[in-house]
Amino acid sequence: MRRRVVPLLVCCALALAATACRVRADVVVEVRADGSGTVEVTVELDPAAARRLGDHGRGADRDRLALGDLEAAGWSLEEPERADDGSVTFVARRPFAGPDQLGDVLDEVGGVDGVFRDVRLDVEDRFGSTEYRFASEVHLTGSPEQFSDAFLTEVLDGLPLARSPEELVAAGADDPEAITLGLTVSLPGGDPNADGAADRDRSSWEFPVTGGEPSEERVTVSSVTSRGRTGVLVGIAVVATVAALAAVTVGLLRRRA
Repeated sequence: MRRRVVPLLVCCALALAATACRVRADVVVEVRADGSGTVEVTVELDPAAARRLGDHGRGADRDRLALGDLEAAGWSLEEPERADDGSVTFVARRPFAGPDQLGDVLDEVGGVDGVFRDVRLDVEDRFGSTEYRFASEVHLTGSPEQFSDAFLTEVLDGLPLARSPEELVAAGADDPEAITLGLTVSLPGGDPNADGAADRDRSSWEFPVTGGEPSEERVTVSSVTSRGRTGVLVGIAVVATVAALAAVTVGLLRRRA
């Protein structure tokens, strides 16, 4: 099993590990008409969480745990934005070239067999329209330890997040609002048919990462657009048909002449 590339969700857990704080992670999937698109991960740390993350680690280990190999893996990073109150926002983006690549990109966010499982993005051309369908299972254990791995545990002296389970609870790991994960999917066409909250072309869901209660939910959303690839082909066919009819008409007129 490969080690996850994007450690921003790991940063959420690390930030919580020593002090009570609030962390929010948002994963936004933007799908274009041809089935390609972009995954954007935004992590917002409140002032207490930002201090915790800034104090954790030094040198190469800190780089590897935070933003080490993101760019090499195809992610683009914005400079972390620090607000006047001390909170910090991280943003990372990665494109995908087609529907079959989206699952791999989300594996890099939540880990293989981690948060996002059985990810599907289907693009189906029909006569005059294109249907887009997204589906994924979202698995959360209720503990920030879910975002650790063997490498991280080794770096942190054998503890997944450098804290015992009792210390994590004292830091707020039993609070369902300590870390929140948001998922937003934007499909072409607008007016999505979703099992989550819909706003124009965006469908959104929220999940508690902490709180101790495991959760498992399958999210689905679909949309239909008449301006897809099939629509273009139909337009070409109509033009060709009209041109052919015009040619036949001209031929008949010439014969009568």
